[in-house]
Amino acid sequence: PFKQNTMSTAFTCALSGQTCTTPVASPSGQIYERRLILTKLTENNNTDPFQPTLTLTEDQLISLESNASPITPPARAPTVSSLLDVLQKEHDALLLELFDARQALEETRRELSQALYQNDAAVRVISRLVMERDAAHAKLQSIAPQQQQLQAQTPAAPQPMEVEAEVEVKEEPDAATTNSNKIGEADMSIMVETWKKLSKTRKKRAVAADYPQFDTISTFVPADTKSNLHKTNKPGSNCLTAVPKTKLVVSGGNDKIAVVYDGASQTVVGKISGHSKAVTSVDATEDLIVTGSADGSARCYRVHASSDTAGAYSFDYIGSVDMDDGVCAGVCIHPTGKYVLVASSLGKIVFCRVNNSSSNGDDEDAANANAVQQLVVFDTETTVTCIGMHPDGLILGAGTADGKLKILDLKSQKFASTLEGHKGAVTSLSFSENGYHFSSSSDAGEVNVWDLRKLKLMKTLTCDAGAVYKVRFDFSGKNLAYTSGKGVTVCVVKDWDKSVELVTETVHKNAVMGIVWGLDGQWIASAGKDRNLVLWGVPAHEAGS
Repeated sequence: PFKQNTMSTAFTCALSGQTCTTPVASPSGQIYERRLILTKLTENNNTDPFQPTLTLTEDQLISLESNASPITPPARAPTVSSLLDVLQKEHDALLLELFDARQALEETRRELSQALYQNDAAVRVISRLVMERDAAHAKLQSIAPQQQQLQAQTPAAPQPMEVEAEVEVKEEPDAATTNSNKIGEADMSIMVETWKKLSKTRKKRAVAADYPQFDTISTFVPADTKSNLHKTNKPGSNCLTAVPKTKLVVSGGNDKIAVVYDGASQTVVGKISGHSKAVTSVDATEDLIVTGSADGSARCYRVHASSDTAGAYSFDYIGSVDMDDGVCAGVCIHPTGKYVLVASSLGKIVFCRVNNSSSNGDDEDAANANAVQQLVVFDTETTVTCIGMHPDGLILGAGTADGKLKILDLKSQKFASTLEGHKGAVTSLSFSENGYHFSSSSDAGEVNVWDLRKLKLMKTLTCDAGAVYKVRFDFSGKNLAYTSGKGVTVCVVKDWDKSVELVTETVHKNAVMGIVWGLDGQWIASAGKDRNLVLWGVPAHEAGS
């Protein structure tokens, strides 16, 4: 009788390169170890590792049978078994990080190849322009003697009678603006009306009945931690903000991407790309996200919540602001949501209008119909490091590299005052919701709190850990949080000795660069150079009670 020749079949995991013990296949044709691909799908928000445009879920994975004889490990003592289980998890994490590193290496190679090609093209263009310039100079030198000979042969023209003319004296433009244009009456009217409405209702702004007091905030613990938020080749988060009335947190990183994380579903719901260098600043409203970058540009995106799928969002690019040179030092969205202010490290502050755009989110289509219109450029005549917007929308603060604060009055379109009080460069600004106070931090380890009405320094807090990277008032204006290499510190306004340091050793192993207060003060989000995003809240047993 016919005897079938059976052969052992072994499958190799596309992520680790090792033989699979539990092989599965994806619709794209890749074979994975089930344990590794499920971990990777959790990190990538159900995205195919090799085809990011495709969605891949556990239900789509096809189990495969392997005839290869598994290697049965010898019996182990319970303690050794638990140790091996820990080592297996560490091994899996290392394999996934190695896979990310390989992808980052391929991306870097592509970028390097493109940069070399562009450099070669630039060299060719410059060489051609130099040749054309030399040819033009030679031709001009050959024409010059002929022109002098013609002028010698031409009789002198009669000189007209000299008449004393009136000299028109022009006023120098205001030092705050670099051009004669100012904010138009229509735009100014919108901002003034918003200012009147917000300033009138400021004292009536009610704080939620369950808004946490300092004693509750001092008990905050890490309620949710998202590791590896940004890529490993350029790790770290530089800035952080939250989308109002949601639990969406936006983190700008050194990997040129802004990651949108939903604390409600504990998943990454979007990755905003487009910058050629690190994202240095970010701001958000309910329907607009603005990112600033070290490439000197700021990009605007519309936020759309899906009507079909709960917790699903899209972020459509609508336009950008390109500074001449320098790094984007900060971005602020006006309370109207119709205007954006972008600061350059070279001292320019650009006031822009965000028009309604019909773009479908495609970068090329949006670039052809930029919804962001530059209106006025204000010049601080110094190096700007950060900016902050007053909650009523008519005052903008700008921090400088020499430790000064410039207060710009948007109504008069002039710098109303310059405050001094820092020994180092200003790193961040935050205005209190009460409209009377604002705070600033510096890389010399200082946190200054100012009285906006008297333009005087109220209090200086000193951070023993060195530079303070971010300072934020909460919605009530009664609590102030700031970050440093030591972690997160929260203190009570006007009762400065009452402060608490949130324990960050287990969740942040490096400097904390960004912090933001969540909805109704129920949570705090922090992010740092270690690529970890942490959402702080009351302990689970207290939240349940």
